[in-house]
This record gives sequence, structure tokens and C-alpha cells, in this order.
Amino acid sequence: MAEGTVEKNINFFRFILQKLPKQQELQKIKAFRYCIKSNYFFCHFNDNHLIVSSFQNAEAKIVEDLEHVEGFALQTDVESFKTGKIATINKDGELLVYEYQGDKYVLQEKLDLRSALTKVNITEFEALELTSFKREIITVYINKSYLVQCSIKDHQCDVLSNITLPETISDVNKYVIIGGVCTVLDIHASMLLFYSIDTGKEISKIDIRQLDISSIQAWTMSDQFKYLALVLQSGDIHLVDLHSYCTTSPQQGRQPTEQ
Repeated sequence: MAEGTVEKNINFFRFILQKLPKQQELQKIKAFRYCIKSNYFFCHFNDNHLIVSSFQNAEAKIVEDLEHVEGFALQTDVESFKTGKIATINKDGELLVYEYQGDKYVLQEKLDLRSALTKVNITEFEALELTSFKREIITVYINKSYLVQCSIKDHQCDVLSNITLPETISDVNKYVIIGGVCTVLDIHASMLLFYSIDTGKEISKIDIRQLDISSIQAWTMSDQFKYLALVLQSGDIHLVDLHSYCTTSPQQGRQPTEQ
């Protein structure tokens, strides 16, 4: 199952760390992450298995095989090697937090996220996804309709903010998070909405009706909210300078400042 060979090239080294038992397994991968701090790989499959693998001394091995994982997130603000946490969520709304200890992840917290969310009137959990994990703050994407920030502290899970996302039948991504700001694209209203992740409150908005967004397939935002990038059905990528756009037409709105 494991290979530790290193193929040398004139310009770079390519490490073959691990091979899946069957080539068909590649079609079953939902998400793949690598943690440089622990040197572990995280492979999330469509059957909701989460495989955690290590690669040390030219040998790959499975460290954890977790079941019923709807989504997971790695703690991203870890400063030291051989430290850090991983959070997973299951279909029952249980939030499980594992901490890296020695050469494995040990379960530290098992929290009832469902109970915390019912306090902010979220009672259905058809789709759950963890989008970020910083310090003790976890952001959860729920039913493609809500972006909720939760605090996990003192063995409790508390909702800090809740952003309601616009309804749409489009598969285009609804939001992009940069720092402490969540940018939401409302295709029907042709608006860019900017929310504070900490409070869930709207801090700015830009009317983009002057742009043709009827055929976009995907979009993203650059750091400091300077550029809006749009991928169209034609394959063209349009880069919009939001500062110039708002300066030319002040009535359209204004860029947010970094939080």
C-alpha cells in the first residue's frame, strides 16, 4: 500500500508518498488536505470515511480511520510543529475535536453542535461542512444557507455569529472568506455583500449590476478585496478592479476594510 521511493528530476524532487489500493478509489475522494505541522495527510471519501496517514522514514501508514465524518477542518493557526487539532462533524450534529499528541490524534472534545444551533433557530441539518478552524473558533456551512461561527471552549459549543446566505439554484459558490470578512455573492440581486465573521453583521456592499454575471461559473476575491475574479461559461476569466469600479461609480458602494 505504501511506497517510499523518490524520483529525481533535474529541476525538482517528486515524492511518491502513498498509493491507494485501487485506481477507482480516486473517484471517491471528497477532500484532500495536508498538514505540514504533523506531516499527516487527510483523505475524506464519499462514504464519509476520513483516513489520516503519516509519512515518516520513507514509509506511509494509516494513523486514523474515522467513520461517519460529514466534514472536517484542520486548525490553521498552529505555530509549532507536532501540535494542532482537527475537528470533524457527523450527520447527527456532533462536533468532535482531536488533538495531536505524540504520533496520533486523541479525541479531546465531543460537543453537541445541534443544540447550539437550535438556539439560533437552525433546526434542519441536511448538509454540514466545516470551512475553517482557527484558535478555538470553528466556522460551519449548513444546508448551503447559513454560515455559522462557533466557539468551542470550556467543553461547550456556543454560536458567535450567523450569516444567512441568499437562496439560489445555481451551483456557483456563495461566499469567500478572507481574514475576518465573509464576502457573499447574491446573483439574483447582483450584489456583493461583506459581513464581519465575528459579529455576522453586514459591513459593506457593492452593487455590481453594471457587470454581466449571468453566465459565471465561479468567482473569488483577492486579498485586501482589491479584485473580483469571475469565471464565465465561455472559459474567460474577468478581473474587476473594485477600487476603480467604486471610485468611478460611488453610488455602487464601497470596498470593505480588512478586519
